[in-house]
Amino acid sequence: MGLLTQRNPEEKQAREIADKIADEIARREKNAGQLRTAETALVSCRATVERFALDGDEGELDAALETQSTAEKKATALRAASVKIAATIADLEAEAAAVADRRQRQATAIEIEKVARDLERAGAAFAEVAAELAAASRRADDLVPDAHPLRVYTEAAALEVSPAVVMVAEVLRHRAVLTINGQAAAIIPGPVQPPPKLALVVEATPTQSVFIMKPARYRDRDGRQVACGQYRVHELPLEIAERALKTRVAIPVTDKRRRDMIDPDLVRCQALDDSPLVEPKKSTIEPIVSSHVFETHPNVGKPYTMTVPVTPIEPVAVGQRSAEHES
Repeated sequence: MGLLTQRNPEEKQAREIADKIADEIARREKNAGQLRTAETALVSCRATVERFALDGDEGELDAALETQSTAEKKATALRAASVKIAATIADLEAEAAAVADRRQRQATAIEIEKVARDLERAGAAFAEVAAELAAASRRADDLVPDAHPLRVYTEAAALEVSPAVVMVAEVLRHRAVLTINGQAAAIIPGPVQPPPKLALVVEATPTQSVFIMKPARYRDRDGRQVACGQYRVHELPLEIAERALKTRVAIPVTDKRRRDMIDPDLVRCQALDDSPLVEPKKSTIEPIVSSHVFETHPNVGKPYTMTVPVTPIEPVAVGQRSAEHES
């Protein structure tokens, strides 16, 4: 297992294979371009051969046939090269997958070896503590009977844990060998992740506002009992609100009866003292009705234009004072 801790020589091989795959992909792209050009040229050569064959020019026809033959051979060679390049890429990818698998198996074997060493280190520490605890429990058992179960447990642990650790470490190393040889899966279980925390999404319950006419009660979706006071607006679940309206326990918030309760008519109000009812006075002024026909007042004369004489004012220069001011 010490060889597993050395630098992995297959890392270089993996890089080399990746470079070869990149080169072959570049060759495939170049070959595809050449093949498209060759096939276009072949189609043109066949058209030329057909034209010369119809014209009956044997010299030109022979030359066109030779050119067509060359174009066909070139296209055939490029197709064969395309197939070979594809096969090469497939082989390189398979080789890269094999190298990756070997690297994964070696990494897995290294992790298994770490687990075995951690187990041995912890087992040795436990054995030392267990032996000390067994000795202390034996002395305690000589003094009080209650320490006897602890003595039995610690003595058994001191005797059984060390051989069990040795056995499990050996099995782990055997598993590492099987992993490298391809006889066991190259998988290391990760640490146990805590379960995801699920957020409880409570769907909103559709509600309706109603005006309660009689004291009422109901249970909400959480099972709690809810009391509804009389002559108040309550926001109830839709199903409860519909039942309250149907049984006349509640009325719609737009109902006239609710408006009368909030702003009642004085005539309908019951007097709590001996004061007389004074109804608001109604206005006796008749409304002004416009006829939309405007007539000229008889005392208003016809319009005329009047001219008013104005005396001109001479301007005074800046800094000049009049004789009146000087006197």
